[in-house]
Amino acid sequence: MKIHKILNNISLKISLFLFNQRIPLSYIFFNKFYKFLIVKKKIENEEIYNFHNKGYGKLKINLNEGLNKFKDSFKISENKKSVPGEKIDKRQYFVVEHNKRLEFKSFLESSLSSTINDLSNYYKSNVTINNVQIFRIKNENNLEIQNKEIYSNYFHQDAYLFTYIKIFVNLMDISETEGPLEIVSINNSSKFIKKFNYKDRNKYKYVEDPIVYKNTGKAGDCFLFSSAQCFHKAGIPNKHRDIMQIILLASPNTNEKNSDLESREDVFEGNDKIASSAKPYSVFRTIKLFIDHLFHSIRYKYN
Repeated sequence: MKIHKILNNISLKISLFLFNQRIPLSYIFFNKFYKFLIVKKKIENEEIYNFHNKGYGKLKINLNEGLNKFKDSFKISENKKSVPGEKIDKRQYFVVEHNKRLEFKSFLESSLSSTINDLSNYYKSNVTINNVQIFRIKNENNLEIQNKEIYSNYFHQDAYLFTYIKIFVNLMDISETEGPLEIVSINNSSKFIKKFNYKDRNKYKYVEDPIVYKNTGKAGDCFLFSSAQCFHKAGIPNKHRDIMQIILLASPNTNEKNSDLESREDVFEGNDKIASSAKPYSVFRTIKLFIDHLFHSIRYKYN
């Protein structure tokens, strides 16, 4: 095992023991200092208040009517073939037709503009849509993959800074039989770790407990959450669940809003900007990112 993997494993164990989080220690300190020194302290918006205190919350908007205009342009792609040694991913991804991508991106930006503006004020930073994925999670009965993680269906935290934000949009009515997202609030992390005897995403005991919130709802409902701060997992549906995942980034880049990303449809493809802005691979890079955010927040104008 390489030295950086050994150090990372030690960091994760210390984080779990001291802070009830399973992300690198440098990320934990980044998040804590960001919340202490940068975020807007006076929060009047209920959705942002829930996001700050619980790590998640439903938005007071429903996109179903607008989404229905675009659903014919969502085409399901072929399943990715599993490569030996690589993580299994049994999601079925939808591709948005190229001639509809700019219009669809504009629809999402317009529909979510109030939330994005509120998040920008909260982070004192430029918050933008950086990636959009549409996928289907199916019930898998294949004996070869039973008791394996096949679509993030084990409890985990995303290994990013908390400037990495997600919105899930239901593309169908979702009840408990459709395997909704299951998530634990920031405030209940300690209880979760104890009750589930949580060690890592592959080593814990699942129990039915009210501290686990299940994101059921109607088609078009939107759910804002911090996947880097909250333990969460995909539920297993009886048949299938269709969902859209929108990734937002709070960036200290003052040119972000005017970048050519805004005029292109590459948010529907892989985006390296996510890794460079919210997943630093060294302590030095993490510190530098925090300093960039801190100086940007001093200049940031908000209402």
